[in-house]
Amino acid sequence: MRLNKFIASATGKSRREADDLIVAGRAKVNGKVARLGTVIDVTSQPKAKPLPETVRSYDEARAISPVTTGRNRVSREDGLALEPTVTLDGKKLTLPEKRTLVMLNKPVGYVSSRRAQAKDAKTLYELLPPKYRKLKTVGRLDRDSSGLILLTDDGDLAFSMTHPKFAKTKIYEVELDHPLEPLHQQMISDFGIELPDGKSRFTLEEREAKPNPKSLSDDSPKNLSDDERKSRLGEDCLSAASSADNRGLSDEEHRDFSSRRNEDGLGLGGRPNLPPRRHWRITMHEGRNRQIRRTFAALGYTVTKLHRTDFGNYHLDDLTTGQWKLII
Repeated sequence: MRLNKFIASATGKSRREADDLIVAGRAKVNGKVARLGTVIDVTSQPKAKPLPETVRSYDEARAISPVTTGRNRVSREDGLALEPTVTLDGKKLTLPEKRTLVMLNKPVGYVSSRRAQAKDAKTLYELLPPKYRKLKTVGRLDRDSSGLILLTDDGDLAFSMTHPKFAKTKIYEVELDHPLEPLHQQMISDFGIELPDGKSRFTLEEREAKPNPKSLSDDSPKNLSDDERKSRLGEDCLSAASSADNRGLSDEEHRDFSSRRNEDGLGLGGRPNLPPRRHWRITMHEGRNRQIRRTFAALGYTVTKLHRTDFGNYHLDDLTTGQWKLII
């Protein structure tokens, strides 16, 4: 295992941060200052077998507690192999004995980093018990986004979930500030949108949004008497294709009737009349920084809500906002 990966797994830092620590001379292996590219054998980590006093040869020692040799690898000049001892600022590091994976339903307003960049920002680690605050996030969700985010101390799992070559499926629920034009939907799904870091392409499926709370208010048609409902909405039993004349309404009355129905958040028959083509389910297999928001912004739209529900084989299901659960 490369030393930077070892340090990252033992401390919860990123590999890039681990590289910086190595370059700064703060990491040592078996008492010697480590170099970038150092590889250690962790087959004996975190608990190595002690060497019997009778061991005198390198081969005998290596069979018990191996130390990798070779270019840029740890070796012993005296021929005796000991458990690889990695220290950071003088403190010994060990790998966690059991891998951990936590799923969190991140609320809006929380950042995915350990430190909040802004004074009024909160970090998602505040939602976790102290024992899980060393875990690293698997990918990111920006401050204005919510939903499923994974945290783990398993670097291999994180790599398999985030590297583009594995093409893990991610599903998001998105709300736009105004209806998406059919042409723009086709451009995104079929051709992709050119962004500074490459073409962005994903699948869109219009979804049913939640009814407007106004439609359930005390003065909505649902709560009116029959006479009041007929007065405000007309006869619901009439066909949608009926003309204004068939309803016994003038053109002006018909327009006023339709306007009132829309304001009440109701469609034909009292069903919710939801804003068309504003609510979408997005399926994608990559995850560049703010990719969804930038894609819609390139076409003149603003994403007002972005919520991730699925990541690979993991699903939010009934996990409520701000709650977490232990997967492994």
